[in-house]
Amino acid sequence: MEERELKVLRNEEIGFRTYLMVLEGEGLPEPKPGQFLMLSVSNTLEPLLRRAFAVAHFERDKVFLIYYLLGRGTHILSERKRGEVLRALLFLGKGTFKVFKKNLLVGGGVGLSALTYLAQEVLRQKKELFILYGGRTKRHLGLLPFLRELGLECEVFTEDGSFGKKGNLLKPTLEFDRSWVVQACGPRAMLKAFKEKLRDRKLYLSLEAPMACGYGVCLGCVVRGEDGKYYRVCVEGPVFEASKVVIK
Repeated sequence: MEERELKVLRNEEIGFRTYLMVLEGEGLPEPKPGQFLMLSVSNTLEPLLRRAFAVAHFERDKVFLIYYLLGRGTHILSERKRGEVLRALLFLGKGTFKVFKKNLLVGGGVGLSALTYLAQEVLRQKKELFILYGGRTKRHLGLLPFLRELGLECEVFTEDGSFGKKGNLLKPTLEFDRSWVVQACGPRAMLKAFKEKLRDRKLYLSLEAPMACGYGVCLGCVVRGEDGKYYRVCVEGPVFEASKVVIK
């Protein structure tokens, strides 16, 4: 972990309440798929705490983030201009994604951004890849322009049928045989359903949790394990084998 100053290169809305931010810093270390950074959204004390963002893409000295306009922090972040400098702790999380022979990546809403960097690593290693992407409606598919920018193909689902195929992501996931390793990120209800219905599959989940520090001190992001112990999403995670953690 190290703190760095990063310069804003891009910060633009690419879909409904969905923003792409590109930050640059000289000599950045290369992150692992699944890792994240803790970003100060302004250079003031408002807000006081940093925000956690998954690494959606990485190029030499450039890190790409996707965020959804939701609370006070993301509204402040959306106002940052090209050339401004923000401070970040990077790159965090010991629990990361791995590349398997056959990789099924499933992203719900903005949660897909935790999987796009992994998708590129799968392709780099020339392993099999299939991406399922879903949202409640067409406007909840804000990552589609980013996927096109990265050259990633996916099969799309919406719960109301307004775009792509109608339905949630569980049914199409179950249609893949057990040789595919499922790696997923999305709303907690989605991850809970995946854990319950895919018990006979190899399943990895990237979890989101409230974080004040990002490096294991505050204990605000703990998740209970099936062994009764508690694990820090920011350190032991954010990626966990589904059979090892309790999803509520």
